[in-house]
Amino acid sequence: MLNTLDKTDLELKNDVLSELKYEPSIKVTDIGVLVKDGIVTLTGYTTSFNDKLTAVHAVKRVAGLSVLGCLLTERLLLTQTIRYRQQLQRML
Repeated sequence: MLNTLDKTDLELKNDVLSELKYEPSIKVTDIGVLVKDGIVTLTGYTTSFNDKLTAVHAVKRVAGLSVLGCLLTERLLLTQTIRYRQQLQRML
């Protein structure tokens, strides 16, 4: 379902940033928000896939959003990378 509220791109961007700041697990400084003609695109990275999903769900709560593009990538912390490599080695 699409929201039909008319907002400027700047208002929509501010609302998206506010919604992301409201989520405690999201590090907003690692996420860029681009808005053009009502289309919101998230760029940058998160430290886990769950954080990526949390960011997307948070943005979808914003009234007036018509289209959301997500270019977020997961950047694993060194400890997470080591743990995943160890798990893969055990599986082989």
